[in-house]
Amino acid sequence: MSLFNLFRKKYKEEKTALPHFRLGHYSDYQKSEEQLRHWQEAMQAFETQQYESMFEHFFKYLADPNENNVSFNTTQNKTFSLLQGSKRLQGEIREKTLRAEVPIARAENMHIAFLRHMIQSNFRLKYGRYAINEKNELLLIFDSYIADCSPYKLYHGLKEIAVEADRRDDLFLQEFDMLKPLGSEHVTPFGESQKQHLSKWMKTWIEACFKEVEQPSIDIQKNPGALAFLLLDTAYRIDALLKPEGKLLDKIDEIHKNYFAKNDLTIEQKNQKSLNLFKEIHAQLEQIVERDFYQTRSTFAIANPFDPDKIKEYIRNEVPKTDWYIQNEKLTYAMAIANYIAGYIVYFYSLPDWLHEVFLLYFRITQSDFFREAGFPAKFFPNKKAHKPFVAPNRKEVERALDQIKKKCENELKNTYFKKQMLRYQNLPAFAKSYLLMIARIK
Repeated sequence: MSLFNLFRKKYKEEKTALPHFRLGHYSDYQKSEEQLRHWQEAMQAFETQQYESMFEHFFKYLADPNENNVSFNTTQNKTFSLLQGSKRLQGEIREKTLRAEVPIARAENMHIAFLRHMIQSNFRLKYGRYAINEKNELLLIFDSYIADCSPYKLYHGLKEIAVEADRRDDLFLQEFDMLKPLGSEHVTPFGESQKQHLSKWMKTWIEACFKEVEQPSIDIQKNPGALAFLLLDTAYRIDALLKPEGKLLDKIDEIHKNYFAKNDLTIEQKNQKSLNLFKEIHAQLEQIVERDFYQTRSTFAIANPFDPDKIKEYIRNEVPKTDWYIQNEKLTYAMAIANYIAGYIVYFYSLPDWLHEVFLLYFRITQSDFFREAGFPAKFFPNKKAHKPFVAPNRKEVERALDQIKKKCENELKNTYFKKQMLRYQNLPAFAKSYLLMIARIK
């Protein structure tokens, strides 16, 4: 190969390389064969009481090379450190015991409501506990006798206090004025351009909901469920594409629980509650973007474990709900239902790498304007016109992208093929429906 062709090939590879984009929050599902081997060796070491070896293998199991999330020294000073979002867990291995703690905040003075909240929170925890040290620092603590601390107990104990601290710290700081932040020095703030990008799209998506409520394209009084799909689609899209932390993540969770909680509220009342939450978010947009968006590294997933059978069943049960809207050309709501299905799966489950790529492609197609601004090539809709918002994507580009996923994840998809013949290209909602059904047929 000539030097000119070599440079041309390298330039082509660099030019076609896609930006890195993590859909949704951190997933710890995809452990390498080496990590799984370390887990097995940690189990064997515990059974033979080789505790130093157990800790060595355990922390190698947790370490994600893409996150740089774990540091440990199990032979000299016997300490370890884990990152989980905005918090850092630190631990020490003693002669007979292990102790791990996560600093959350420093209290300038004690408040009875705050202390009551800590005591009540302790009843929820299975492994850890809230405590206050001599410096008036609020901590989450997990400790155990080493002889009783199997890798399973160690994993769940560390995960509980790490995830609890990460999810609750911002809420505590906003609820109790006397608390000051602690232990978040490793967090990387976003730059101004990133914040503007996040602010623009969150505002655009929320205001689209408000506009549909004010000027509905369907009789919402007769079809309150349609509005519910639109609101959930918006909540899950913010979660999957913008990846909020802190109070905003808590509000997204509240919108989700609002619809799935078993209570006496009507769907109209649930819609109004979700709209009120979106109005709160919209009114504080600048503060939220400044406060609840930052770059983090994590060790544990906050979503539920991957369950392929439940995901396939969910798709098969929910996708038919798009039919009436597609047939009657109520495409806004057909699209909202399809996006809701995809968004729910990304929100609720910790996905393997290959399925992450498949859903990322779904969102790259259905949210093409967002991804174009994020630096992705606009190849699925090169001739898309503004007056045709639901035009179907380019068939060749979609099939080429699926082939690239198959090649990229060939170890996981060795004997698997995407049933591309199932895809339909009449319009974007019809495509989205068929794409989800294709996912449900992957074996």
